[in-house]
Amino acid sequence: MQLKEIDKSFAEYLGSFVGSPNSLAKYLLYFRHFKKLYSGLLTQPIVDSFLGLKTSSPHRAMIGHLIDFLKRDETLTPEEQLEVSRIVRLKRKREEQKPVIFFTEEEIKKLLDNCHLNNDFQTQRFRTMVGWQYSAGLRVSELCGLYYNNLVGFEGKKKFLEDGKDKAKYQKIYLPSEITKTDESFAYIGTDVFLEYIDFLLKYKNEKPQWVMDIKNNKKHLFGLNKTKYATDFKKQVFKTLGIRLPRGRCTHTLRHSRNMALLKKNMPLPLIQKFMRHKNLSSTERYIHLSQEDLEEELEKPPFSP
Repeated sequence: MQLKEIDKSFAEYLGSFVGSPNSLAKYLLYFRHFKKLYSGLLTQPIVDSFLGLKTSSPHRAMIGHLIDFLKRDETLTPEEQLEVSRIVRLKRKREEQKPVIFFTEEEIKKLLDNCHLNNDFQTQRFRTMVGWQYSAGLRVSELCGLYYNNLVGFEGKKKFLEDGKDKAKYQKIYLPSEITKTDESFAYIGTDVFLEYIDFLLKYKNEKPQWVMDIKNNKKHLFGLNKTKYATDFKKQVFKTLGIRLPRGRCTHTLRHSRNMALLKKNMPLPLIQKFMRHKNLSSTERYIHLSQEDLEEELEKPPFSP
């Protein structure tokens, strides 16, 4: 049977089990594309050729449904039935996983010390954002979604210092569910890094009074910068200062991987790292572990290991 002869019957077949109208429309659209390229009988070389061009899961699913449909077609000749019965979808080649990039504490310091944007304000804001994201292990949506009222218990630097709160090693930041995409929680940030942001606001209180006031009144997010612009700046500055070209997408997430590894190397137990990173389960924390042969050999040099 020619492919051009089965439009209606194939559509009815798909409609009998594909529940979503959008999915049905997508499969039929892909089938029309398929017919434009191959109008004759369905054969293994044709299937291989098409799936070599179209590698997405919906394209593969459409071909699978088409093969199943033709196997049920009683109007096929014995030769056509035999041909269809032999057709298989070859397994898709798995893309080679690229190694995850993470930064050492020395590289983080080099990035912060040597980054330069268009002006002093942008540079200092960028430094503060990187410092916050790394110190608290924040996701970029959390970092750029924070408001001033998420700073737990903070009522101004003068009162903060008078109360002696700066003696604590860390401060708490409230993360509402709408920016974490999970249950509401708290992030923990080093006090020195926390105060760098307060100093940043104080420095620009006179130069950018309305900008600072909008932040304090929760009319702007804490840093007044969206995550797309921040991610673009981050990628550029990492390349300029460290010579590392980050892959597209989730480039700022390398800071979470870096923080995870730093805590691991400080011998923090994995369950506590999981709590700090706000992972739902321990397996997520384990995926953030990237140990090399050098890490193993360095550890073996320490006591109490003995050959």
